[in-house]
Amino acid sequence: MISTPKINQSSTAQEELLLELRETYCQHPNYPGFMAMIDTLSSFRLDNNITKLSPTQINSLSGYFIADVLIDGVYRLVFGSRVESTIKFTTAEGENFQFTEEEFQKKWSGLVIDLTNSKKPTFLKKIFSDLTAIL
Repeated sequence: MISTPKINQSSTAQEELLLELRETYCQHPNYPGFMAMIDTLSSFRLDNNITKLSPTQINSLSGYFIADVLIDGVYRLVFGSRVESTIKFTTAEGENFQFTEEEFQKKWSGLVIDLTNSKKPTFLKKIFSDLTAIL
């Protein structure tokens, strides 16, 4: 049974939910792609929206997002946010990056899962780290 994530759940309940999310994600027919992540987040009632943006639409990023970014020659999913003209993001391995919009444009595929309307950014970051750790 799929439950709605609650930020104030005990750590045991959150770990159980993360295990359930991971199982759902791994069993998705499009695993390990963007659609698998979108469908998994949606099935757990976590607001998200996938979009392909052109480099000039980078200003439309606001709030939190998951993006496809070139790091060390490989495209990787990252959890990020845009504040003014700075893009900050974290990889699944916990590496933190901060780029100007121009630097980010050079490394970004244009794919983004918009999490702007989500009320649970901290929990989403934990979910992101857990799900992408299995890629």
